[in-house]
Amino acid sequence: MKPGTDGHHWTPGQRESNSYSNAGPSEAMVGRQHYGDENGQTNYQYATIAG
Repeated sequence: MKPGTDGHHWTPGQRESNSYSNAGPSEAMVGRQHYGDENGQTNYQYATIAG
């Protein structure tokens, strides 16, 4: 997972029926993108929590 220039990053695509995603330290999930049915690709977006 590479951070974007705005502090957000997307996970690599994974099959929805087998998907698992976990935020890192000082991160929160802020987005989810999915295509297709349960066998389609899902990506999760995370952002760094400022503080």
